[in-house]
Amino acid sequence: QAGVAIAAALAIAALAREPGWIAGALAALVVAVAALFLFLTTQSALPRGRVAVAVGAPALDFAASDADGRAFALGSLRGQRILLKFFRGHW
Repeated sequence: QAGVAIAAALAIAALAREPGWIAGALAALVVAVAALFLFLTTQSALPRGRVAVAVGAPALDFAASDADGRAFALGSLRGQRILLKFFRGHW
């Protein structure tokens, strides 16, 4: 991240000497937005936790809503092979 800041400072300094200062300001803005994007994506990782259920082990029963809003209990599928897929969301 320090390298991005140094590169941005050098780019701004080089472009500020040229008559096209608007292009230099635009380039600086692009570099700043890219640096902010990189910073935010590296800081948003989920913390590592211990695995509660091993692969192939019986899962604990829970209740939730399905995609249509109907109640769903994992216990209703007991004895069947299933794949549960959970998504991380920010909505």
